[in-house]
Amino acid sequence: MNMRQIFVIAFLVLGVCVWLDSGKYSARAQPSEPVELFEDNFDGTENLEDLGYVLGGSGGVTERPYITNERSASVTNSVYFPVSSINMRKKFDNSGIKNVVFEWNAHVPPSGSFAANLMQGGTNVVRTILFSGNWYYYNEAGTRVLLAPYQANEWMTLRIEMTGDRFNAYMNDTLVGEDIPTLASQSVVNTIYYSVGSKTAYVDDIRMAMVPEEPAEPVERLVTTPTELDAAIAASLPGDTIIMQDGTWSNINIVFRGIGTEERPITLKAQTAGNVIISGESSLKLSGEYLIVDGLHFKNGKSSGGLHLIEFRYAGQPAYHSRITNIAVTEFNKERGPGMQDVWVGLFGSHNRVDHSLFQGKTSESVLMIVWRSTADPNYHRIDHNHFKDIPSIGLGGATAIRIGDGTHALSSSYTIVESNIFENMMGIGKIINIKSGGNTIRNNTFIDASGSICIRQGNGNLIEGNYILPGLDPRYTGGILVIGEDHIIRNNYIQGTRQSGKAAIVLYEGEPNNY
Repeated sequence: MNMRQIFVIAFLVLGVCVWLDSGKYSARAQPSEPVELFEDNFDGTENLEDLGYVLGGSGGVTERPYITNERSASVTNSVYFPVSSINMRKKFDNSGIKNVVFEWNAHVPPSGSFAANLMQGGTNVVRTILFSGNWYYYNEAGTRVLLAPYQANEWMTLRIEMTGDRFNAYMNDTLVGEDIPTLASQSVVNTIYYSVGSKTAYVDDIRMAMVPEEPAEPVERLVTTPTELDAAIAASLPGDTIIMQDGTWSNINIVFRGIGTEERPITLKAQTAGNVIISGESSLKLSGEYLIVDGLHFKNGKSSGGLHLIEFRYAGQPAYHSRITNIAVTEFNKERGPGMQDVWVGLFGSHNRVDHSLFQGKTSESVLMIVWRSTADPNYHRIDHNHFKDIPSIGLGGATAIRIGDGTHALSSSYTIVESNIFENMMGIGKIINIKSGGNTIRNNTFIDASGSICIRQGNGNLIEGNYILPGLDPRYTGGILVIGEDHIIRNNYIQGTRQSGKAAIVLYEGEPNNY
């Protein structure tokens, strides 16, 4: 067994395997707990306006509620309503929130009246009142309906738990009203409101929380046409899986948009890995968060996009925390010629991943995969366990497989990781991996019959380690590692078959400050 065979077998054992079936995602979210939006106990040094309350009155009343230490349900202070016909309100959300828990303590004298409402803008959703020793709510007809009696001149804890267009009412932790309809069938609220109608009252320890909705159980949708595919993508929720039926999908532009979560991504996958063929003039765009594309094979066609075949962006909106895995792109080339640039994968956004995939036979112009950097923000992409192979020299730059950055923000860090990939049968001439940014890690990759180099063209602080660079197709163009910039770490690499004249094993350049 020769050295090349040993390296290939070892690398495959370590994990490069095209057409891995990633399986169905089956995680389930745990029951949700209330999330506190705010709690005002009035025991600090703030005034009501500092806490977000708007104070009001009617009929020419100039006095307003204020914080006092005369009475308190808990520690020190409470809000005192000194005269009738005054109020205060607090808006806690702009658009409105579902499934809220609204709790407060109240102290009301005999024959007093004190209202506490949940509102959406200026519309009442839950309207209650403490009046003449009883707690009431108002129904749709404006009639008071009894909830429970209370003891005047004593503190009581009141709570509304609203779910959808229904609410439950509690007094001192005892359920006193159940499954009561909200007003006008409203299901969201964004404001709390208190008012005193006669005499005086106190309120303390106001708390507002939200109970997140339980996520729907993930579903799988098998789609057979582009129309069904678009509809399934539009309807997808976190955890869902969209399955493209085996067969040839020709002249299709897939726009995969959605918002998944880390625990429940949205997945678009082949019914059988490798048996969903994307052909003709086609493309794939991802936009959103936590999206996975799995098992598609692009062949017998060319990109319909202006620049990208696969793009982690749509309509200017990038993808984040998203992934293409277990795919193949084989000889999917535009014709060579002016204006026919053809990038197979364009990475935008951040925290995206390309893994366990095959990229073979690229003869069209431009770099195969580019990490774009329109800002200096780090990218944190990961490109791992892929097989790049059978790429002849393309133009003056040879066959560049991966470029990280474009020189626009070269002196900032991308933090992209390129690891455990095979680069085979390539004529890179100058560069196979071209780095134009800082903070990147290139490790544990294997280069077989690949003439070119790992080239740090611009940027600082890159780490190049653990790579195996074996003899290339043409010794004139086979290099090891080319270094421009500062603070790089080059360690533990195996480099064989380079030469002193031309492309050396490690080349340290004295670069210009602004190196184009």
